This record gives sequence, structure tokens and C-alpha cells, in this order.
Amino acid sequence: MKLLYIINVRMPTEKAHGFQIAKMCESFARLGIEVELLVPQRDNSITQDAFSYYKIERLFKITYVHVPDITKSKIGYYIHQMLFAAVATVYAYRSNCDLVYSRDVLPLQIIKFFKKAILEVHNVPEHWVLFYQWSLYKIYRVISTNNWKKNFLIEQFNYPTEKILVFPNAIDLTAYQTSESRENICKQLGLDSKFRHVVYTGHLYEWKGAHILAQAANRVPIDVRVLFVGGTDIDLKKFTAQFGNEQIIVVPHQPHEIIPLYLAIADVVVIPNIPSSRESTFATSPMKLFEYMAAARPIVASDLPSIREILDDSTALFVPAGDVQALAQGINALLNDLNRATTFARAARQKVESYTWMERAEKIENFIR
Repeated sequence: MKLLYIINVRMPTEKAHGFQIAKMCESFARLGIEVELLVPQRDNSITQDAFSYYKIERLFKITYVHVPDITKSKIGYYIHQMLFAAVATVYAYRSNCDLVYSRDVLPLQIIKFFKKAILEVHNVPEHWVLFYQWSLYKIYRVISTNNWKKNFLIEQFNYPTEKILVFPNAIDLTAYQTSESRENICKQLGLDSKFRHVVYTGHLYEWKGAHILAQAANRVPIDVRVLFVGGTDIDLKKFTAQFGNEQIIVVPHQPHEIIPLYLAIADVVVIPNIPSSRESTFATSPMKLFEYMAAARPIVASDLPSIREILDDSTALFVPAGDVQALAQGINALLNDLNRATTFARAARQKVESYTWMERAEKIENFIR
């Protein structure tokens, strides 16, 4: 079976979706599927190729097609999207692939009429509803990253239940196993091992709630350092200017293979998402969540339906979303109760064992064959 994965992203990219796409292509290829990833050629400050950057095996082909990189402005971005969709449609028509797979609805508008098209749904529209309903027409199968999105597609668009598979994002468990001591890891990272560490990884977008955690940092013990690992240069500068103090450590974006080290020295990890959008409240399937679980770290999480799709009261301590005081109290509760923290961490680690990339690829392959 030959699968053409079409996606309009900068590849490689420091954003989580790039890693997810790369791991899925690698996992499909490991199953014996012939995989080709089709992406646009875009300006990129990352000089490594995708295989080196993501530390994945060279088991599939990446094809870059030329589309004018005019994504700096909003109108340029939309023009770029349409141009790439047109180029991808022609490419798919000429390809001898059996299936076309995408996280974008736009390239599938015409492709779905001459190839079996699989759409992986990561968010659902709040606008352009009629366009999205048309987009689902003739789609061969849908992969949803949570049950809420599945139910939304069924209820809002009458999409057939039997054509939707739910499987969240996933994790490579072996990447989060280390025998190094906490002291050695802290030394590698330039951190002081005498402090306890609360860790947040990922971007600093408002809906992810990093600013809530930054405010809560003022309410934890003085021997605790709160680490924010990730974010764009612009966001880091704004965030540091607004929240910087001696208890907050802001770390620039790190290569993906470094993240397990930061998690290994974490006494508590945090998912502080706020319900500022439907995506955050119901639809998201955070990569960091599975990383936290794989690292066997005690999790404090916002009490949102999107998070409770994976975690429950046996695997994490939930606090009201957007509540600074409640978040600080939750962090302090786990910092001060090692037995409870360890129980949460072990339960989360055990649960995440069924969410590997290979398990995800196998389930999807069986569903789309």
C-alpha cells in the first residue's frame, strides 16, 4: 500500500504538529506502508533536514513542492494555502498512491473524487461550517484525536459513525527513560539541583495558560523554580518582561530530544490550559500531556473536558481552569505529599503505555485498509 501524506506546514518546524506528522510517517513506514510526505518549500531557519531534526529513521520520502512563500501577511497566507492545495491536487492525480492522508481539508476538496482520502481532525470549525460540511463529503475515513470531535462531526454534519476512528496523539516511551542522576541532568541543563522544579513545556499562547502558571509561581515555596521550556523568541521576550522574577526560569525552544531531560528533573509538571476557546476546552490533545505521562511525573492539570479524555482523578490532580490560587494550591499539594505525587505519576505512566506511535499507526492502518 502506498500512502501520500499531504500537509501545508514548514518542515521541519519547532511546533509540535511537525513532530507528530514525522512520527506518524515513520510509524506507517515501519508497518511496511510506502509513505511519501508532500509539503511546500518554505523559508526555514532550521538548517537540519526533518530526519535529523526529529531523530527519526529515513524510512519514507519527503517531497518539497515550490509554492511562493507569501505567508507573512494574512491574505498572503490564504493565497499560499490555495496555491499549495492546487499543486498538491495535481501531484496526487499523477501519483500512483492508494490513499491520500491529510490534516488539512483544503487539499482534499478535489482529491477525494479520484483518490481515497483520509482526514485527520485536530480541530473543528467555528466558522465556515457549510464549507466544512462539503469538505467531509466523499471523505473515505476520518481520524479524530478525541471523542468530542467525533461526536461533533456526527451531530453537526451527520458524518457516519462507522467511518470515524478515535485515537489521540501518542508518545515514544523509550525516549523518556533515563538512568542519569538528577544532579547530573541539572548540571547538563545549567540548573541548580538544590531547588525543586515545576515544569511547563510548550508554547506560550494564551489559551495554553502559561500566564496563569506564571502568576501561580509567586505562591509556591521559595525553594521552587518554575521552568517554562519553549515558545517563540517574540513570545519569550514578552513573557519574560511581564512575568520574570527569580523563581521563574524561561528556557528558549529546545530540540525535542532535550525535553525528556527537563521532565526528568521535574517534581511537578503542569497543564494550565484555560477555556478561552472551544479547542482548548474540548478539542485539544496536547503532545505535552503524553510526554508528562511517559516521564512518570506528577501532573497538575486544568479541569477541562479535553484533558479528562485522557486523564482522570487517579492519574492527575485537577484544579479549576484559569484559577491562579487553585493552581498554586494544587502544585503545593503535590510538592508537599511525595506519596500522593508518586501514586499519580505511576498511574499516568501505566496508562500511557497504550498510546504509542506504533499502536496509533497500526490502529489507523487496520481502519483504513
